[in-house]
Amino acid sequence: MTPESYVFTVGDDPGRDYTTLLAAVEDTQIELIMRTSLPLSIDPSKHQQVRAITNRLSFEALRDLYAFAAIVVIPLADTLNASGVSSVLEAAAMGKAIIVSKSGGIEDFVIPGETCLEVPCCDPTALKSAIQQLRNEPETRARLGRNARAFFEKNCSSVSFGKRFAETLRHLALK
Repeated sequence: MTPESYVFTVGDDPGRDYTTLLAAVEDTQIELIMRTSLPLSIDPSKHQQVRAITNRLSFEALRDLYAFAAIVVIPLADTLNASGVSSVLEAAAMGKAIIVSKSGGIEDFVIPGETCLEVPCCDPTALKSAIQQLRNEPETRARLGRNARAFFEKNCSSVSFGKRFAETLRHLALK
């Protein structure tokens, strides 16, 4: 694997929309690595650059897939379920540029245009365009990655959680 050479996606929950992602990269030179145990319909004649990993990975192997990815895509169905949260937070913690489908269940974890690019659900054309934009704009990838990492550190890290939890306990103790 060459650093920053591929698009990465990961997730096993039923809220994922891998059909749209596969349609977005169909007949392109976009290298895509998918880590999922969900059933996939990959046509080798149209998806020559797609590699699916269906087995479980160690935390180290998963971390390496994030680390070497240029872009992390979280394709989602429009649902109120918080599908994709772990993947978004893992990518943010790694400082990766993220593309995510606009879904009500994920909106507390992303800031469109600041920590990610957001595309409509079930829209392979918009998803392909966002992937191409980030492939062609390394400065935008870097900015989104920095902002995602900062958002994660401020709002989602164990340190920030501990501070908020301690604040809540102090508040309750003073009542």
